[in-house]
Amino acid sequence: MKRITESKKKIVISSKSFDESTSKLKEAGYDVVQHLGSKKLTVVELIVYMDWDVVGIIAGTEPITSDVMECAPNLKVISRYGTGTDNIDLDYTKEHNIKVFITNAHIDAVAEHTITFMLYFLKNIIDHEKTKNYMLKDKVVGIIGYGNVGKRVHQLVKAFGGKVLSYDTGSAHYSHSVTLKDLLETSHIITIHCPLTKESTNLLDYEEFEMMNKDVILINTSRARIINESALLDFVKNPENKVGMDVCLHPELFIDKRNVIITHHEASYTHETRKQMAEDAINNILEGLK
Repeated sequence: MKRITESKKKIVISSKSFDESTSKLKEAGYDVVQHLGSKKLTVVELIVYMDWDVVGIIAGTEPITSDVMECAPNLKVISRYGTGTDNIDLDYTKEHNIKVFITNAHIDAVAEHTITFMLYFLKNIIDHEKTKNYMLKDKVVGIIGYGNVGKRVHQLVKAFGGKVLSYDTGSAHYSHSVTLKDLLETSHIITIHCPLTKESTNLLDYEEFEMMNKDVILINTSRARIINESALLDFVKNPENKVGMDVCLHPELFIDKRNVIITHHEASYTHETRKQMAEDAINNILEGLK
């Protein structure tokens, strides 16, 4: 095996949106190789950055597959610049004792983005029809995925006087926990905050859309594949149904839908949040490499 000297240890920053200083990494003695392009790296493009000297990766949502990691045999740490690990082969990381860290600075920003979607549709800003202007107060908001972001959305909804139901596949239960069916049938607003797993893929499909109210507001700031996009296209044919998405597989399919608002995975893109996420990602990788 090739010996790694202290001066050769390398950290790859593969996230396309990481734009904070890397001086702390360099001061710690690591060479830094950073992807500076505007597009998300593919597996083939990412492999180009991998070699024997790579001990850490600061990753965005690009695919960190087993093929990628096999090309960096001395990889010790993957630090997500963000949350969610569905882009990382976790079976491989466990098998090879590679530490995986996430950041949580996104929580407030994503929760605020979610509330913005709610108010946009409730206040009917797009059409300016005062007779169709509603309040969040007393609305039933169904939260799918009651983790850190889901809990923060709950707090904000309660501040407006809204009522909350929650559904989570985890073991924890709360006074507002209900079945998915009950949540879909009862909620005026449904917002998704669960991670993408085998169980949550296509969690909302044709059958689930049939359960919803016909004038519901649906929000997804989590992962696009939690919703069956074909079923969603049918759902939004009814202009009374409103959809706000920060994640979407094929946004071009919805471009002519006045009842659909799409932002491009930017819920966490606030100045304060991105700066904190970068600092946390750097601190996490340095801690993991000790």
